[in-house]
Amino acid sequence: STQSTGENVDIKDWSTVKPTTQFGQLPVLHDPEIGTIPQSYAIARYLAIKHKLYPTTLKEQTRVEVAIEASRDILEGILKLVFGDYPAQKESYGKTIASQLDNLDKFLKENDSGLCCGSGGINFGDLGLFAVLDNYVKPIYPEILKNHPASQGLRDKVAAHPNIEAYLKSERRLALTIHPGFAKALDTAEECK
Repeated sequence: STQSTGENVDIKDWSTVKPTTQFGQLPVLHDPEIGTIPQSYAIARYLAIKHKLYPTTLKEQTRVEVAIEASRDILEGILKLVFGDYPAQKESYGKTIASQLDNLDKFLKENDSGLCCGSGGINFGDLGLFAVLDNYVKPIYPEILKNHPASQGLRDKVAAHPNIEAYLKSERRLALTIHPGFAKALDTAEECK
């Protein structure tokens, strides 16, 4: 079992920390084997490969990358919403989320396992989709998620994995999706349930 720790940077310290980061942004991962890794998705892919959560066949790698891009599309729209005209645009943007989940359900139904790939259990693509569905879609659009059985099923299947279930119940899980004061939603523990 691999334990990770994180270090939050207080906004008042950011002007001092920013010049020390390769691209002037967070997150970064400090790994003793290869050094500092910047960029969220590079960090995620590195950890997936290192911990054998990235498939070895080209077909499954392609499905994982499709899943990651779908999760990025959903996340990008929700972030524009919560950093923009929320709650005024919540209802209209819900139609976009429903359409994206329609497409995601079709993609997931191509595979009988309920995950994005069938042969190796939960992988990087499933975790990327889970993170977006659980942290962003479920809190803002729970009914839309419930109306998409394959998307809801993937979310539930990943959440039921013993290690993930333990993490979700632990104090290690962050109570907030977005740091307080930066967005118009998902910045209180109550909103993020």
